[in-house]
Amino acid sequence: MNICPIYFKDFIFNRRVIKILEPYTKYTLDNIILHGPANIGKKTIIKAFINHLHGRDVSSETTTCSFEIPINSNKLTINYSQSRYHIEINLYEYGYNDKNVIILFLKHILEYHNIVDAFPKLVVINHAEKISRSGQLSLRYALDKYYKNGKFILCTENLDIVDSSLRSRLTEIRVSRPKKDELIRYIRCKLKEKKKRCIKKNIHLLIENSHNNLYKLNILLEHYIETREIASGLFSNSQIVDTFIPYIYEKTLDSMVHIKNEIYISLLKNIKPSEILTIISAYFTQSFFPNEFIYEIIKYSAELDTMRPKIMYDIYMLECFVLKIKDLLNTYPNIRCETKHIKS
Repeated sequence: MNICPIYFKDFIFNRRVIKILEPYTKYTLDNIILHGPANIGKKTIIKAFINHLHGRDVSSETTTCSFEIPINSNKLTINYSQSRYHIEINLYEYGYNDKNVIILFLKHILEYHNIVDAFPKLVVINHAEKISRSGQLSLRYALDKYYKNGKFILCTENLDIVDSSLRSRLTEIRVSRPKKDELIRYIRCKLKEKKKRCIKKNIHLLIENSHNNLYKLNILLEHYIETREIASGLFSNSQIVDTFIPYIYEKTLDSMVHIKNEIYISLLKNIKPSEILTIISAYFTQSFFPNEFIYEIIKYSAELDTMRPKIMYDIYMLECFVLKIKDLLNTYPNIRCETKHIKS
């Protein structure tokens, strides 16, 4: 079930932003940066904007793709989402290689004009504030070089960290946090669409348990519509366990490919690698695991915590953690996969 707005007409809040974006067409696009706090609907607005430009729900035509670029003597695999009309990528997950990704990947997708479609390709880049300084300067150059073949929408939680020369080439649009009365109207509207009812007390509980996080609110609301129960905390913990744990138990090379793909999908849902690491760690330190196994997990988690300020690369740390658990599971052959859900 997906209750997020798909088209501009479906939005209850952020109407000011919608009014700014509505006049654009696929032929008259500007380079845009949406900025505002985390989990307030910036990516939802971008998806609805793409649908608005092309008059259809593009998400049904969007697939996850990969592309390899050479880095020194190695190859780096770039994961991204793509439809006929747009490309979406998280540049920051490539650390200091983001500059090379910008130069080589954008050249690959934007160097030649699309003869079939007269309009420019739209490139969506998430978490612009996490792109390195050199990466941001390369992106500024790309905006100038490929202005005929591509337009860019950047998404950021902290506009101040984005380089001023890059910002000068972008139309800045602030996305504000919804007010409580707007959230109440949103919940009532979604319940009405699904022909469900909810007492005032439960509506306030949904908002309270979401901690003003729209992503969490939608998950909690979807859960309530399906079960008529108010879940406390983030309902996606069990979903993360169900998604990642079976792959961790797998002893095939493909399992890490699946895990990397799920990490990427989670990033698009605004679930950070550090959150996934915490949930996986909590799962593997439950009482039904051997004490020695739990000790090794806790020990390695502590080591990663001390490394975090030096590495600043959450995806790398999560992959290392998963590989460590896989290695440990090989030394404990009696441990079987049981996706018993940890508490939120």
